[in-house]
Amino acid sequence: MNNDAVLLSEIKNKKNRTRAEELLLKDENIISYIQDILVEESKGHIWHEGAIKKIREYINVNY
Repeated sequence: MNNDAVLLSEIKNKKNRTRAEELLLKDENIISYIQDILVEESKGHIWHEGAIKKIREYINVNY
């Protein structure tokens, strides 16, 4: 496991997180979601406009 993954794992397991840690986890979740959507788009499972719409909606709801 690389250092970033170890750090994220430690933060996820903490009971009391700082505001910065909470934001880091949110950003990590958004990046992961965007990667998943882009993979689906590259496979042709969703179209470009649909991918953009899904990403915008996810960010509006979760950020």
